[in-house]
Amino acid sequence: KNILVIILLVGFLHGLLYVFMTPPWWHHDESGHYLVVRFVADHGYHPAWGEAVPDDLLREELMASFERSAGYLDFIDYTGAEGEELVWWVLAPQSPDPPFYYAVAALPLRLLKNTSLELQVYVLRLLSLSFFVLTLWASWQLNGLLFDEDHPMRWLGTAFLALLPGFINEMTIIGNTPLGVLFFAFFLWAGASLLSKGFSWRMLLLLGASAIACYY
Repeated sequence: KNILVIILLVGFLHGLLYVFMTPPWWHHDESGHYLVVRFVADHGYHPAWGEAVPDDLLREELMASFERSAGYLDFIDYTGAEGEELVWWVLAPQSPDPPFYYAVAALPLRLLKNTSLELQVYVLRLLSLSFFVLTLWASWQLNGLLFDEDHPMRWLGTAFLALLPGFINEMTIIGNTPLGVLFFAFFLWAGASLLSKGFSWRMLLLLGASAIACYY
């Protein structure tokens, strides 16, 4: 258990570095995911196609935040010339995506409506970081079933995830990937437990709940 605590701490600190090292909006589709989270926080339901398009006030706030984010406008080739439009994908809401993540992410955003957009970005990334740490814990449980509980691969496999840059980058974004990965990790753990240890109501319920959660 001491090894698990160390791995979780390392993963948390590594993820924290990615949360704050990447400037706001620089992850792929972060603004689009944010628009859906913001819509759910403001209206209480998941938007239909085209419904989460930002109004003029939110658009101004976003443009101001883009300008404050180091080099973001240069990255999307926006010069600010009169009549110039942003590339379409910057403010394209991810409305067709399943609703579960956005409902969860809207909970803290309801308390942050009057704060800067940058603070909201970092809070939502920290929420994703919490999903990442829980995924590491689920990985530890799964590896304990795939290998002997005292086998080095149990901690090596989990430590590998805690130190894998590309994985951590994806697990600390504003988006539904981190929560989806967490639910699937629980699905794998429950399935492996049923196969290796036999029937358990607790694991059967976890398997079913995680499968439904993955769908949504």
